[in-house]
Amino acid sequence: MFVLIVFANPLYLYALSFFFENEESGGFAVNIIFFIWGIVTPICISVLQVVSVEMFKNAQSLRWYFYPVPIFSLTYGYMAIINIDLITYMVQSEKKDDEKIRDITVWDLDVAGPSYTFLVMSLVFYSLLIINIDLITYMVQSEKKDDEKIRDITVWDLDVAGPSYTFLVMSLVFYSLLVILFEAKFFNTLYNLICLCKLSRNPKN
Repeated sequence: MFVLIVFANPLYLYALSFFFENEESGGFAVNIIFFIWGIVTPICISVLQVVSVEMFKNAQSLRWYFYPVPIFSLTYGYMAIINIDLITYMVQSEKKDDEKIRDITVWDLDVAGPSYTFLVMSLVFYSLLIINIDLITYMVQSEKKDDEKIRDITVWDLDVAGPSYTFLVMSLVFYSLLVILFEAKFFNTLYNLICLCKLSRNPKN
């Protein structure tokens, strides 16, 4: 795991740098991410795992949201390996009397298996992301004339993922409103109003 983080973490940080226009804001964000995802979150999830069987299930579900951040995969995976006996006990506590108890290893999905998997996936994903953004930056700057100022390309740029983020937010708002309208039976009310209008125009019918 420590060998994988040596390669995965620099790629993640380099990909993260595309979200910021200057080093100060980027450095502050990195410190926050490392503190929350690298220290606070793994400790909280590890504590939740040993409170009760129900909390163990919740913690096991919650951890999947944080695996894409390499520092979390490392910290949590290492803590899971240390606490493998406790995790084994909690997993076995979930089993019914007639169910076969399986052996828990370091590579298990309940221990450090996902950490290794996401660290390997990070190597591929963040490498492809960096290559893609660098190629887009090169193509955009190649279009500029010699006397034109070359601007910095970030993830939020219109030539990169800016439109994607915009349309995702618009989709979130649109579908949220749609759900609210359905829940409020808006369309049913609208249909009744249309029927009333038709009846008022044709009273004989």
